[in-house]
Amino acid sequence: MKSVTVIFCLALLLFSCGEDPRDSLSYDDRGMREVAAQDLELRDSLQYVRGEDSPFTGVAVEFYESGAEKVRADVVEGVYHGRTVSFYEEGGVELEGTMKNGEIHGEVVVYFEEGYVRDRLLYEQGELVDR
Repeated sequence: MKSVTVIFCLALLLFSCGEDPRDSLSYDDRGMREVAAQDLELRDSLQYVRGEDSPFTGVAVEFYESGAEKVRADVVEGVYHGRTVSFYEEGGVELEGTMKNGEIHGEVVVYFEEGYVRDRLLYEQGELVDR
């Protein structure tokens, strides 16, 4: 019984440290490391976590002053590559799309705050090709 209590207390301590969501190391539902965008720095055209020697792979998360998520973007070996989602401060999705080798690529869906689709855009390697 004591070991269960100790484990519970350790888990509670780990999850309750720091009130600012940007202070904790976490992983998304795909197991990708999440890092606050403010903790990344650009070196030789690649994103690095400050104080680390290898280009970052994971999810860069930017926050509004309120602490709500503003943007979530996949980064692979220091380059924005994969899913990117931006949010309204109230929490709804503002737009979602894909980055390929640091450029917008594929369909980008833009939403009204109410959640309805406002626009669909098609990009090829950073260039808008269709609305």
